[in-house]
Amino acid sequence: TFILINITAFAVWNMKKSAAPQELIEPEGSSDVRPEDSVPREPERPISLLPIERTEIIEVQQPDQIVASLAQFFQQNSEPGFTRILFKDAGENRFLTLSQVLRGANFILAPQIGESGSLFHFVSGGFKRIGFAASIADPQAASDVLRAQEKTLEQGAAPLLSIVGRKGQGYTTLFKTTSYKGVDIRFQTLSVRDFGIVYGIVKDTLVFTTSLESMKQVIDLLVIQ
Repeated sequence: TFILINITAFAVWNMKKSAAPQELIEPEGSSDVRPEDSVPREPERPISLLPIERTEIIEVQQPDQIVASLAQFFQQNSEPGFTRILFKDAGENRFLTLSQVLRGANFILAPQIGESGSLFHFVSGGFKRIGFAASIADPQAASDVLRAQEKTLEQGAAPLLSIVGRKGQGYTTLFKTTSYKGVDIRFQTLSVRDFGIVYGIVKDTLVFTTSLESMKQVIDLLVIQ
């Protein structure tokens, strides 16, 4: 009888244990892993010097892909007005600064520019142009350096200029000066189709464009800020 009672008690205890909810044992470290953590977060975008609403992000694996990728976008995009262009290093998941983009495009620019800058694409009247705005520490020094660089600026900017167009009627190697809203603009005409090397300094911002119209539009944006 004693043995029968023990056997019965053990059976009841075992049934209760089997019916009790079992605690799941998670693999070590699994509680810290969430689905969203496996997706790379969008890196912080460089500060834009221009109030441009539309932005195009172009991913590259190597800096030497910048010119080809920019040329492809240049041909495909026909949206009127300004489009800000950001280059993203796909491997390191970070945006390139303007100075890094220019170096990658082999654009030799004498003045030292800051980390803040905006590369843009401008479309108006069927014409497409490229330019950028960059912060500078010393406007007068930058102006003097650019003046000294004018004789070789066409060669230094050749990678970007080749995307926009070719030299044509009206081509000259000389720079001339004009002004717009109190800003002195230096320009070299490459074609009568409003294509050239155009630069100016608005306060502490260097503006480089490939047409007079886009230069005036950028000055308008900077003046109203």
